[in-house]
Amino acid sequence: VVLGERRHWRAPSKDDSRGPCPLLNSLANHGFLPHNGKHISVPALVNALDDALNLNDPGKAFFQAQEEKALTISTNKDYSTFNLLDLMAHNVIEHDGSLSRADGARTMAIIGGSTRPFSTRRRCIGPARRSVCTTARMRCSGDSEARS
Repeated sequence: VVLGERRHWRAPSKDDSRGPCPLLNSLANHGFLPHNGKHISVPALVNALDDALNLNDPGKAFFQAQEEKALTISTNKDYSTFNLLDLMAHNVIEHDGSLSRADGARTMAIIGGSTRPFSTRRRCIGPARRSVCTTARMRCSGDSEARS
């Protein structure tokens, strides 16, 4: 997070919108995005990402290019803003292959206001590799496994 104004974490309420992206949920929990996670414009999203992460110009252009996709799936009547939960639509930003959530093909259920919640049955690195993989590297990411 960019140094500067300190933003404190606040838990979402049951009425707040949260989606499949932990980063965007965190930006809302820290007040970079509206805390309720609702009525977010793409320019507001880009500004929040820039404020929190010091997003570079190619990164800004990438997110600006996603505007049509985000607004197409919006549940807001004006279609000029979206809610974080709207991003749960399959293959918008939600995708199969998450290391921490079950694939949408297996479960598209929304449970307790959360979208495909963090799975305690999945873990990023298997026990045999944990001592070797002390940093996030692609080789270690390939060692992910699911527990049954």
